[in-house]
Amino acid sequence: MNLRADLGLLNTSLKKEKKGLAFLFFLCLLNVILQLLGPAVLGAFSQRSVRELAHGGLYALAKLFLFLSLAWEGIQVLCALWTQNIGWRTTNHLRFSPRRFETMCS
Repeated sequence: MNLRADLGLLNTSLKKEKKGLAFLFFLCLLNVILQLLGPAVLGAFSQRSVRELAHGGLYALAKLFLFLSLAWEGIQVLCALWTQNIGWRTTNHLRFSPRRFETMCS
């Protein structure tokens, strides 16, 4: 097997998925940001609950934390689905590529 030819074939197959890979990168970046925001909001909630007894601000922070948690879960599902779709399309392209048979025979 020729590693250089295999990597070239994979590179050719992934070039067709540039937009999908860019969207997946955006989703992963958004996922990291949401993971970092969750504890910050939870910390603000606990600090405000100690300082204030008024519940108006606490409810808003609690709602924000719940929204961020649900958004994070949604991003996780989108990342999984998008990764699976890109993987299937790339695998199918590799499976039916005529260059694949050329590299196997040489």
